[in-house]
Amino acid sequence: MQLYARLKLILKNLSAKKHSGLLESERNSSISSSMDYPQFCALAAQDSKVFEHFRTNPIYTAILEHISPELGQQYLNVVLQRNCFSMQDFENFKRNDLYGGGGNI
Repeated sequence: MQLYARLKLILKNLSAKKHSGLLESERNSSISSSMDYPQFCALAAQDSKVFEHFRTNPIYTAILEHISPELGQQYLNVVLQRNCFSMQDFENFKRNDLYGGGGNI
């Protein structure tokens, strides 16, 4: 089975178990602490083929690329109002989009 298909199946099974109540102990914990996300991150760090597109994988997007553009704009508005970062910081942040197939620049 191809890696992507295997990872997708793992995520689907985890979701089904959570919705059926089989993972009751995880309901109050962060989804990012589940075994799938850390294992996937470790795999992406070790395998350049996985790393090339890790930001489009459902295991990753469920944690970090899952909000709507509207909610993202609301978050950005708060950051801008609080004057948390300089314009140079924002330019530096854009470099993150060069990696992992995110394509948000």
